[in-house]
Amino acid sequence: MSLKHGITRQVFHERLDVKDLSLYGTRRILRVERRAERKTMTVQLKNTKHQEDPERLHMQPHPDRVVTTTTRSGRLLDWIPIESQVPDGRVATPPPAPHRRRQAPSVRPGPASSAPHAASFELYDPDAPRGPEGTVPVLRDLITHHDRVKRRGADKKGFDLRQVAHRADRVVTDGGPHDPDPFGYYHASSFQSGTIFGCSANIAVYTPAVSSNPGDHSLMQLGLLNYDLPKPNQPQSLEAGWTVDVGLNGNANPHLFTYYTINGYQLDSNGTGGYNQQFKGWVQVDTHVYPGAAINGTSVIGGQQIEVSIRYQLFQMNWWLEVQGIWLGYYPATLFDPTGFPPRALSDHASKVGFWGEVDSQLADPTTTTDQMGSGQFGEAGWQHACYERNLEVQTDVGTPSDFNGVASAEDSSYYDIVQTMRSGTNWGSYFFAGGSGKPPKNM
Repeated sequence: MSLKHGITRQVFHERLDVKDLSLYGTRRILRVERRAERKTMTVQLKNTKHQEDPERLHMQPHPDRVVTTTTRSGRLLDWIPIESQVPDGRVATPPPAPHRRRQAPSVRPGPASSAPHAASFELYDPDAPRGPEGTVPVLRDLITHHDRVKRRGADKKGFDLRQVAHRADRVVTDGGPHDPDPFGYYHASSFQSGTIFGCSANIAVYTPAVSSNPGDHSLMQLGLLNYDLPKPNQPQSLEAGWTVDVGLNGNANPHLFTYYTINGYQLDSNGTGGYNQQFKGWVQVDTHVYPGAAINGTSVIGGQQIEVSIRYQLFQMNWWLEVQGIWLGYYPATLFDPTGFPPRALSDHASKVGFWGEVDSQLADPTTTTDQMGSGQFGEAGWQHACYERNLEVQTDVGTPSDFNGVASAEDSSYYDIVQTMRSGTNWGSYFFAGGSGKPPKNM
């Protein structure tokens, strides 16, 4: 991609069958017609009259942008010099290959012929447009999502893990619908305490049915939290997984996400927290997978399971994120304690690690939500029916990770539940199935 002859930037749609070439000021935009065997991918937002120009749906370009490309799902990627993300221009070195534990001989649930397949991402397509060598992709935020964050302050909320034991009791003593915790949020989770330097999981990918309300989401994730600082700046968290969130992603398909907060989910802004690359904090290293990337294909109930492997690891004062065996990038640990030495809070370690499903309903009465979690089926449905997280591992020192051993909980198991097996002795290690369909029918 050349920047010669005074062209300030080029915005490419996926190069399939060229329909026409239009000129908008100094921007040249290739509008394309997809081949007949593919349906047109559009950004699923209420204001659709400008879908032919993705620029109108997105925020301003990154100030260090060299070139902008458009993904198959209609999102803009600004490609920036990799060294421009850090003040001294020196991007950190990723960790060595993680220690892989020897797998137990026993098999996971289901026949061997139905082994899960690894998920892939949009830029795995060799024909996908990309930036020049030495640049990395930064997903440009949607205007609708930017406005949502301005209204909310923080775009994600945490729940008080000190109440996990109480919530676990409620799983088996449900009488009526319990209020979400915090308001609007339901979880099916498992947490463990300790001094923790990393965690990992293989997470099945589904497409749960979620309200068209641009504030709702449904996700499956892992997370690292620290409660060392005084309120209101606790907890601090690092999170990653997949999410279905029309307001964040522009469509109702699952996307990879990262999220962090240094201030107890009070405010998303540069250096304090937020999703993906909306605000400063994340440093992108890989050229193919990035926070916010669309996932190609999802699991089928009763059929093929698609999963994504995710790992966080603290290495040389950076929290690195690995997806499908590739180090995507990192959060500098100094984000979580800019005061300096000695390091504190999440700049040094996590005090809790968790794996969970989450639904956020923005209804005035969230107890009426019918947003699905996972596959939409409860954990009891099991293999090939309920969403799962397997090979849950925790790193408590610099050596080999160990099997997670968490306490399971849910606000209301008639809405969403979790069925877990810790330290199974099989090649699934510690795992759980989780999900649900929201408010149960009246006749239940």
